[in-house]
Amino acid sequence: MHHSLLRLIKWFCRRLTFNELASAVIIFHEILSNSRSDIPLKSDEKPPHYRQFRVDQIPAFTG
Repeated sequence: MHHSLLRLIKWFCRRLTFNELASAVIIFHEILSNSRSDIPLKSDEKPPHYRQFRVDQIPAFTG
């Protein structure tokens, strides 16, 4: 498990009682089974590569 994810889970658990955590697990299960659409997840899509520079075919206007 990624270190930062484990830190997030520890932070989350320190702020909840056992009953609150049990309720959160139910909500997480609903999110994972797609029965809860009011809580969006981060997209898996990678952003476009913005560092693919190219030179314009038309020279710059120097008027």
